[in-house]
Amino acid sequence: MEKAELAQQAKQYDNMATYTKAMTKWGTQLSSKERNLLSVAYKYGVRDYRSTWKDILSTEQETDTSDMKLLLIKYHREKVESELRSTCPMVLEFLDTPWSWNFWISIIFNSQCN
Repeated sequence: MEKAELAQQAKQYDNMATYTKAMTKWGTQLSSKERNLLSVAYKYGVRDYRSTWKDILSTEQETDTSDMKLLLIKYHREKVESELRSTCPMVLEFLDTPWSWNFWISIIFNSQCN
């Protein structure tokens, strides 16, 4: 948990997600603090990828199709899309654990009520 907290302070959400994912493999219900770290890791990690993807997509649409720059932009966009595709299944994998539902229900409830 300490590594995840350090990664959060450094805003290294990919590393934070890796560390929090390791905590879920223990097979025990996560504490409130651990659940919060997991939520923050994926929330900000996915947000950053999506923001980057939107910026690249916008630049790609504004670039002349005959430009060599367009090929580089497409390559970078595909790389970001691949990273995003690898992040989302980690969240879905976590949701497959039987004890995860209490955590996600509480997040949904709190986000709807606050």
